Amino acid sequence: MRTLALITTAVLATPGALHAQGTLERYETACDSGDLVDCSVLALIYQSGAAGVRDLARAEILYDRACRRDVLSACRRLSLLREEGPGERPESDRVRVGYVADAYDGAPLGGAVVLVRGIAGVGERRYVSDVAGRVVLDPLPYGSHRIDVTRGGYTRMEGRVPVPWDGDFLILMEETAEEVASTAGGIFGQVTEQGTEDAVSDVDIVVTGGGRAISNRDGRFFIEDLEPGRVELRLERLGYEPRTLTVTVRRGRTIELYATLSPDPVELEPVRVSVASRYLERSGFYQRSQSVAGDRFTFRDIEAMSATTVGDVVRRAGGVTVLASQIGFGSEAISNRRRGGDAAYGRCRLRPYYNGTPLVDFNLELMPPDEIEALEVYQGANVPIEYFDEMQHAGASCGVVLIWTRDPRRAR
Repeated sequence: MRTLALITTAVLATPGALHAQGTLERYETACDSGDLVDCSVLALIYQSGAAGVRDLARAEILYDRACRRDVLSACRRLSLLREEGPGERPESDRVRVGYVADAYDGAPLGGAVVLVRGIAGVGERRYVSDVAGRVVLDPLPYGSHRIDVTRGGYTRMEGRVPVPWDGDFLILMEETAEEVASTAGGIFGQVTEQGTEDAVSDVDIVVTGGGRAISNRDGRFFIEDLEPGRVELRLERLGYEPRTLTVTVRRGRTIELYATLSPDPVELEPVRVSVASRYLERSGFYQRSQSVAGDRFTFRDIEAMSATTVGDVVRRAGGVTVLASQIGFGSEAISNRRRGGDAAYGRCRLRPYYNGTPLVDFNLELMPPDEIEALEVYQGANVPIEYFDEMQHAGASCGVVLIWTRDPRRAR
């Protein structure tokens, strides 16, 4: 059982029981370096005022920044903050308000049981946090009161809450060792050159404690089976200044990391980190990015190219043309590198797949690109085995276009 540390204005549960100012500085540093998950927790600290500074405007900015890069807990917090606004503050200085949240990303933990023990003449009171993780303790006698906090899947915690006190208290709960150890995490990333945004290949990426990768021709890399928690990455390539980054690996999830290297010793942009799409994890996108030769575009690539249709994205693939279909409605992708396919029309067509399902007469020019999470183009012998259909003589030998749409629950 962990013990909650009494930190000036708050009960703040953090690894190592750091004092409030030290905790605030740690999250500020991590957030400024680009770890947007820590930005979400930092926003919660500002929202609650748990470290002595209550700043709702600052909290909203941080939540919005993290939400735009797919930190779902931040999106949830931002929505709650905008719905509730400043909220009513208790009139009595004997009423304490607190927040119960996940220590990793600040996600609200509803259903947490908070027991206040040793109340004179009463014994104990039991409270349950709401969907926003908020809990309001009824007027309590003046003094210091012991609290126990429990929730399924999380380590039980205890501490003391002083009465009276002006600020809110914040309880950051850590998942149980069984939950944390259940699944490893991963890092999918891309390395570009500072100032030019050109992909940097052959970068040696080493993770302290295990894990290594070399960026491919697109500057992309993927490292699997990493222990959850904060890790350090070392990026090195001949002709570039080495760079060391610190990021947080999330259990059972892949995080996306975008970093730059400089050929000269100049100040670099902060690294950009976000939680990756589970859809792409399940589809095998990250694994294929390292093992199969082809053209791949993430939503970041698509945003950068200002494409207006899916056809505009497909045209960026090497040796591919998008033309009006001769066998039906819509437009189709044609491989200029391959011969064969449908002899009747003399075109080597790339067969489109929409979220893993093969399509017929799919119009590449009508689908808006902002609905795409990722797009892959493979031609000839590079078609992944799971998409090589020998019965489709016009598609198997020519290639495929794999279109993965956005998860509507994943904000940008």
